[in-house]
Amino acid sequence: MSSFKPFFGFMIIPLVMSVCLLVPSFNLTTIDLLMSFAAYAALAVSWNWVCGLGGLMNMAHIAFYAIGAYSCSIAVAKLGIHPIFGILAGTVITATLAGVISYLSFRLKVTELYFALLTLMAAEGIGALSRGFENEYSLGGIYLPFVNDPGRFAFLDKTYYYYALIGLTGVLLALQLWVQRSKWGLLITASRDSERAASSLGVPVVRILTSVAVASAIPPALVGSIFALSSLFVTVDNVFPFELLLSTIIATVIGGLGTLWGPFIGALAVTLIHEGVRRGVGVTDAVGLTDMVYGATLVLIVVVFPGGLIGIFRQLRNARNRRNAEPALRPEHIHV
Repeated sequence: MSSFKPFFGFMIIPLVMSVCLLVPSFNLTTIDLLMSFAAYAALAVSWNWVCGLGGLMNMAHIAFYAIGAYSCSIAVAKLGIHPIFGILAGTVITATLAGVISYLSFRLKVTELYFALLTLMAAEGIGALSRGFENEYSLGGIYLPFVNDPGRFAFLDKTYYYYALIGLTGVLLALQLWVQRSKWGLLITASRDSERAASSLGVPVVRILTSVAVASAIPPALVGSIFALSSLFVTVDNVFPFELLLSTIIATVIGGLGTLWGPFIGALAVTLIHEGVRRGVGVTDAVGLTDMVYGATLVLIVVVFPGGLIGIFRQLRNARNRRNAEPALRPEHIHV
């Protein structure tokens, strides 16, 4: 049975992703809603790597997303080159930035709180630089050409961008499943639980935690690049929304921090909450009310089900297993 579980885990991921790929053909909802869900899922799964697995509250996720969006849009709209070069540039920049910030923080033994503040300040600084660049050079934003050129990742049908996002999410889930069963995953867990104990056993804590931070920074850049290609307009206001960072964190926490499927389920919950509020009160008042609903949902989950939505499923499974085991423990079944 123990050897079957990893096989089952790797099989269930493509099955779920296949269902997600078929959803647009059901005409159940708009493609924009599906893209929001897929983006939240990819962002939440990658943020779960650094926070759930590594125990690091990295608040620069939104900056990595913006770097990816700007790199791709500049490559296409300003330089006229293939977007793949912008995507590669965005991933290199985000990986380098995450590596420098993380390595210096861990080398200087910065506490978790100060690491969160440091990454938040980095995100704010990048946002300020982007706004200054935008006001000086791009006249309010960067517009991408409205063309249909699959060879340059340009599609008039947004369904293809949804496929890219949900495919990226599937790859991230498979990578997390592999990491949790690898030696690297064991070293990450040891470094997260006790840096001093891990260091005394010869674990390179600084290098391990830095590698987690760098790995988790690359997916947001890819999501940002896909956003730029699909929206055809990049500005500070639509790539640096605090709501995006908040939604990513909320999705991870209410789904189940550190679990495999928690961020994915949490992303679905966040998308449904956002869409429900938007349909109920309208677009204008949705932002503030959505944040209030997020907060109430978070408090409810943390207080009643500390393990998140995944914790609910686990409690139900454990209760069912106990009920199934009870008949074997009845007095009439005990033979002396």
